[in-house]
Amino acid sequence: MIFSKATLVFALFCIVHLSPATANTAQEIVKQLHVPAGFSLSIYADNVPNARSLALGDNGIVFVGSGCEGKVYALQDKDQDGIAEQHYIITENLIMPNSVAYKDGSLYVAEIGVVYKVSYQGKS
Repeated sequence: MIFSKATLVFALFCIVHLSPATANTAQEIVKQLHVPAGFSLSIYADNVPNARSLALGDNGIVFVGSGCEGKVYALQDKDQDGIAEQHYIITENLIMPNSVAYKDGSLYVAEIGVVYKVSYQGKS
């Protein structure tokens, strides 16, 4: 079975954020996971409560819908060390943002019964 890198990252987000994990516990979870040859796992961000969906935007920005928290975040790894050190709230007060997608400079966010289009230029 072949998994994309995004699928593995999403799975890790779900595992880490579905359990009441501390940073040390999250590292322990990563050690217990097995991936196919040629893949590796690490924690990209652990400061996104209730992460549910991911979309990769321009300039390496990762958009994250947070489910019952009602927020959408933008995460960025400016120094390209594999850890997102920048963390922005893009929108909040949503009802279960359960899907995010990015295409041609626009972020699409789905919540219950509604899809929003957000133009996002990114932060430098």
